[in-house]
Amino acid sequence: MHALQRGAACKVDLSDNWNFWEVVDVPVQELRDRYGILPLCLSTIKEPSNV
Repeated sequence: MHALQRGAACKVDLSDNWNFWEVVDVPVQELRDRYGILPLCLSTIKEPSNV
């Protein structure tokens, strides 16, 4: 059920002509935010570092 909820929250269909090369240089977290891809669990969310 959790996987279904995560998939339904996704804003883009990655199986429908999604072009990996257009976003190859974009950080994964930015893509997750952009596409609405939820983490597997909340404990996997990392706080941004202030480096």
